[in-house]
Amino acid sequence: MKLSEQQLLELRCRLEKLITEREGMIAENDCRKVQGLSLAYGDDALEKVRKQFEELENQISWLGEK
Repeated sequence: MKLSEQQLLELRCRLEKLITEREGMIAENDCRKVQGLSLAYGDDALEKVRKQFEELENQISWLGEK
């Protein structure tokens, strides 16, 4: 199935949102480490984002098979 420009843009936006969220979580944790504070985001939060990446990947694969 050939994706429309709109669909590609939507997928790209979802991907960028996840990347930004993940990088923000990592940056916040790094800042807190330097300050000697506990982490703002634990393994559960990072795992949630990883699963969202996986879901997006599966959706892209599914769309590619149509």
